[in-house]
Amino acid sequence: AFSVNALAGDHRGHKGNQHAESCMHMGGFGPAGAGLMGETRRLDRMLGDVGLTDAQRTQIRDIQTKARADLKALHEGDGAAMPHGLSLLTQAKPDAAAAEKARQQMLARHDKVSQRMLQAQLDVANVLTPAQRAKMATQMKARQDRMAERAQRRAAHHAERAASQPAAAPSAPR
Repeated sequence: AFSVNALAGDHRGHKGNQHAESCMHMGGFGPAGAGLMGETRRLDRMLGDVGLTDAQRTQIRDIQTKARADLKALHEGDGAAMPHGLSLLTQAKPDAAAAEKARQQMLARHDKVSQRMLQAQLDVANVLTPAQRAKMATQMKARQDRMAERAQRRAAHHAERAASQPAAAPSAPR
């Protein structure tokens, strides 16, 4: 699945947009997080070998710019949502109804972001020819395989390190 990770711009940090990273990884043409709408370099890398025309590149950059602006606007209100949700949990008697309402509002925002990212993905897909989409899918599958192999190597390395470390003493109860 091609991800809209980059199209949204730099939402990797959070600062009120923590859910953005997880929202960015939606279906399309390859592995989640591959970033079809990413920063210029990422976009160039993703589409560099599929044989884009200058007109296609311009159209995709316009789609990217518009989606980034739309997603930024959708994320603007998220900064207040998290502190409000946390304040609900710190009350003397947490209000279950208010917490549920906050949860539903968060889900509604996530749904709007998801819809906008899907629309951007479809817009980009419509700019590409079937042959270009197939080539991109092949490239993204290869990238997904490399990422999975790398994750397996890291997991094995961490398991080896953990096995070679002495067992930690249990911490005292608080």
